[in-house]
Amino acid sequence: ALVDKKRDDILNEFSRKHVVKLVRKSRATYWTADRAFRVACTISKRYEDPKDPYWFGYDHKWREFISSSYEGFFVLGGMDLNVAFAIPASVMEAKLNDRNTTDNRRGMWWHIVLRQQADEKYFMVCSKTGNHLDLTPYLFNLT
Repeated sequence: ALVDKKRDDILNEFSRKHVVKLVRKSRATYWTADRAFRVACTISKRYEDPKDPYWFGYDHKWREFISSSYEGFFVLGGMDLNVAFAIPASVMEAKLNDRNTTDNRRGMWWHIVLRQQADEKYFMVCSKTGNHLDLTPYLFNLT
């Protein structure tokens, strides 16, 4: 229930910022009525690792969903954060080969790790290349 409330708060602010009305497709996926604007939103608790406190999975189904739209976003939030991140599908695509994957009977998903620096700057860790993605351009505040 707390995760769903956090997701609602994030998506309400995201919708306001982008001036769209999102309709729920599944627990994590949303789109506009014309299906042109799509979002996959996932939430992480804060883990004890001080270097990499947030961990997510980027499911292959979410990738297909947001990439097959006119405008798609992968939205990340942390349970204890007052900010969230809306990463365009094109940016996610460009960085997929830079990260680790898991492939099992449920399908493939990419490991998404957020690193928080002392100055409140966030990066998406790209473990294969070390070329981490600065999330500053994708950050938005929650009201």
